[in-house]
Amino acid sequence: MAGCPSILQGLASGSFVLLGFLFPDGRLAPRGALPLVMILLGVDILGFVVIGLAGWPAAFEISGFWMTMAVAIMLQVYRYYRISGAVQRHQTKGWSPAS
Repeated sequence: MAGCPSILQGLASGSFVLLGFLFPDGRLAPRGALPLVMILLGVDILGFVVIGLAGWPAAFEISGFWMTMAVAIMLQVYRYYRISGAVQRHQTKGWSPAS
């Protein structure tokens, strides 16, 4: 049971980041970013689990989380300016810093 909080924290972090990749229409854009997104999510979730269980410094998991968030923000900016229509831009304005 000692690793349960780190596993839950990793899943919560991964879910939050996944929201950033898929918002507002539930599709990943651009599609070529799928391998990068899967790697980053895996590193993010495993980072919380492995680092939480091994007792490593929290700087590793925090830096991995912020690198993943930076990619999510860049993909949101790309989506906002290149792909989104008027309704999606309106939805994005209230949620992300892409506006």
